[in-house]
Amino acid sequence: GLINSAVELQGYDEARALQRVGRIRDVMRRVFEIADRERIPTWAAADRMAEQRIRAISLTRQTFTSG
Repeated sequence: GLINSAVELQGYDEARALQRVGRIRDVMRRVFEIADRERIPTWAAADRMAEQRIRAISLTRQTFTSG
């Protein structure tokens, strides 16, 4: 429901909403893989993924704003 509402803010597109919902399985698989590999709880693995994504976005912004 939350994903559907987020898509509505951009102008509703059913195909885009279904695509975003479909990515949940892949994200969860990565969380479980990190948790298993690093022997950490799934919440910690999810936090690690979020931190990596934030860092990547930050680096992208620096690239475009420091030129």
